[in-house]
Amino acid sequence: MKYWVLDQIFNHASKPRQMEYLVVDENFSIKDISQQVQQFAEHATQVKLGKDIRDSFPELIGFEDILTAVLPARQDIFELTGIARVSERNEKSFQPNLIILLEDVTEKMISEQYLAQTIRETTRQSIALDACKNYLNQILTSMPEAFVTTSSGKIKTVNLAALELFGYGEAELIAQPILTLVADEKIAHKTCNSKFLKDLKTKNSQKIAVTFSPSTIQTEFNECQDFVYVVRELTSACR
Repeated sequence: MKYWVLDQIFNHASKPRQMEYLVVDENFSIKDISQQVQQFAEHATQVKLGKDIRDSFPELIGFEDILTAVLPARQDIFELTGIARVSERNEKSFQPNLIILLEDVTEKMISEQYLAQTIRETTRQSIALDACKNYLNQILTSMPEAFVTTSSGKIKTVNLAALELFGYGEAELIAQPILTLVADEKIAHKTCNSKFLKDLKTKNSQKIAVTFSPSTIQTEFNECQDFVYVVRELTSACR
């Protein structure tokens, strides 16, 4: 082997490195070793004089032709970029341990709690509103002429009997003020008297003498207070 090749190996311009060596013959049999070379071997016990180097350095398997070419100087140098070694763990010296990782997730928990509360509140409101709607539907189907209005007097629902009595279509009354039906245009929406007489008017402006019975439907939401007006005709239309 040329001296410049040896110089290239041992005189790199870098930080000091630990260098060990093995000497092998053309049969890859170990002829000489440095003192600490076993620490680089896959099987340290196989690094012995007379042993095949491939037993302790299996990375050389498959490179026999290249190594054989280096021996008679047909090739100047052969270098493996690196080899990896994983030491066998000594179970007696390494006890199993748990790694506990801690992270501040205050904001995440607050967001999740807020989201859960919002979902619960929305679900509760939805259930309550559905129950209220079902209750109103029962009222409208079980009573004769009846209207349901908001607290401000806007008609929300009206049953078929009431539509027939007053001669309106449903779309004509929804969202209209209940005063549309009152002949004298005066009514106290928040008065809950059991019954009182009123003169109402049909779509054709005919007066009808009726008992007009308003009552409140108080839901669990204070801002959602509906009124039910039950109408009972007393006489034929007055002229």
